[in-house]
Amino acid sequence: MSSRFSQNPVLLLLAALAAAGAFFGGGVWLVPLLFGGAALPLVLRGSPVEPSLLKLGLYAALLSPPLYALLRLGLGSQAAALWVLAGLEALGIGERCRIERVGGAGWYAIAIAAGAGLFAALVLLCGGWAPRLGSDAHVWNAVAAEAFGRAPGLENPLLPGTPFPAHPGYAFLLATLAEALHLHPAQVAALISVWALVTLPLAVMLIAAPLWGEVRRVSLAPFLVLALPLGLW
Repeated sequence: MSSRFSQNPVLLLLAALAAAGAFFGGGVWLVPLLFGGAALPLVLRGSPVEPSLLKLGLYAALLSPPLYALLRLGLGSQAAALWVLAGLEALGIGERCRIERVGGAGWYAIAIAAGAGLFAALVLLCGGWAPRLGSDAHVWNAVAAEAFGRAPGLENPLLPGTPFPAHPGYAFLLATLAEALHLHPAQVAALISVWALVTLPLAVMLIAAPLWGEVRRVSLAPFLVLALPLGLW
C-alpha cells in the first residue's frame, strides 16, 4: 500500500531559505537546505520512477552538501550558488513521491540511524570543542579548511611555500559549508559526522534489501556497519 505526497510546500520553503540565505549572507538556519534539500528537485526530476519518500530523502541528503560545494566552486560566489539553488527548487514543483509502508528492516534501520545521529549530536555538537578536535586529523582538517576559506589554494597552511599534502576536496567542502552556515570548520565537521551516521544505516539497508531479501539479515547489516569500526577502534 502506498499513497502519493506532493513536495510543493517543501520545495517552496527550501526556495525561500535559499533566497533568504543569498540575500542575508547565510546562517545556521541553512542546515536543512545544505544537508538535505539542495538536491531534492534533482532527485525528483531525475528519478526514472516515482521515488519513495525514504529513498528520496536519503538520496537528497547524500547529494546536497557536495552539490552546494560544486556550485560554490563553479560560480565563485556564495550568493550566486544560493540563488541557483533557489531556482533549482522550482524544477521539482508538481512532482510527487510515494509514501510506502516501511517494513521491519526499514524501521530497524531508521531506529539505528536516529539513535546514532542523536548520540553523535550530543557528543559532537553539545560536548564542547574537545570531541571535535580529539585527534590530529580533526585538527588538521579544521586548520586546512579555515586557511582554504581565507585564501583558496594548494599551499600547506602549516608550512607556507610547500604543496598541500592531501586532496583539497574535504577542506573545500568544510570551508564552503562553514562560510554559508557561519560556523567554525570544526563545527561543520561535527555536523558532517552526524549527517553520515544518519544516512549510512539507511543506505546500507537499501543496498542489503535486494541482495539478501531476508528481514533479519537486512536488519543486521546497518548494525554491523556501525559496530565494526567501533570494535576495531
